[in-house]
Amino acid sequence: GKLKYLEKLHLRGNKLVALPEGVPSGDNSNLTTIGLSSNQLTSLPVSLLDVAATLKELYLNGNQIEQLPEGVAEKLVELTKLNLAHNSIGKDEKDTTTAAGSQSSQGSTNDGDVAMEDAEDDGTQPPPLPQDFVDRFGMPEPLTGMCTKDECVVRMEGNPMAESIRRKHLEEEERKAKEMAMETDAELTEAIQ
Repeated sequence: GKLKYLEKLHLRGNKLVALPEGVPSGDNSNLTTIGLSSNQLTSLPVSLLDVAATLKELYLNGNQIEQLPEGVAEKLVELTKLNLAHNSIGKDEKDTTTAAGSQSSQGSTNDGDVAMEDAEDDGTQPPPLPQDFVDRFGMPEPLTGMCTKDECVVRMEGNPMAESIRRKHLEEEERKAKEMAMETDAELTEAIQ
């Protein structure tokens, strides 16, 4: 059958590396929820676009997805929940936090801003999040790993990219706290003298 009245499809934990051809399909005109958590998917199934007009919830957490294709975010217009947590998105992204102490092209060894600029993507690696995704959902929040720009709730925690953002945020907060403590110590020392 064509499963015209199917509303929810849950295939969690089935060691799927791909979906069978035609699953889901345009015939599933009432499909609102797809659960593909805890499988072995490495990419978004293209067939999801066949139900883009009705799909509201998509659970892809706990897979091995490394990248999202361009254009998916703008096509899944009805989406209200997207769980991409604990995948491999950004696995091959350069970790620019290690570049802060390295020698930059201008010869400075501790100029974090210059080192961060030098570590920018050189175009050899595709970005982990396509521009349409970032435009619609935003980047993951540093502490929660959630994208909160759109009404759709997008969970990204546990992905290398989100963890890198979190680590950089925490390092920056620690740096600011140390700087503030040094300023306070200097003010106290000056007040005592």
